[in-house]
Amino acid sequence: MATLPAKACRKEQRSVVYFLWAKGLFPNTIHSDMRPVYGDKCFTRPAIHVGCKKFARGRESVVDEKDLADVSMHKKSRCALARQYAVLNIVMCAQLELRVLRVGLFSVADSC
Repeated sequence: MATLPAKACRKEQRSVVYFLWAKGLFPNTIHSDMRPVYGDKCFTRPAIHVGCKKFARGRESVVDEKDLADVSMHKKSRCALARQYAVLNIVMCAQLELRVLRVGLFSVADSC
């Protein structure tokens, strides 16, 4: 059996649980089918029961809520970084304008 990344494994297992639940299999049967494939990384029976209950209540996403929170935080940090770059750009433009003004003032002072 190939080694799977933990997060990919969780998403994949949640997808398998959803598929087998949609086919009408019971949580114990789902666990029995998944255990030989995923080995020690397989969801526990209680976790599969909880997942099936969530799907029965209308959950459609197989993405972990924690993963969604990580994506949200990543977007927030990208926005903060963009704001910092915007402020830095404004400061650099202001500094450039001051240099241009100084050069212009020195030029005028030299010609007088």
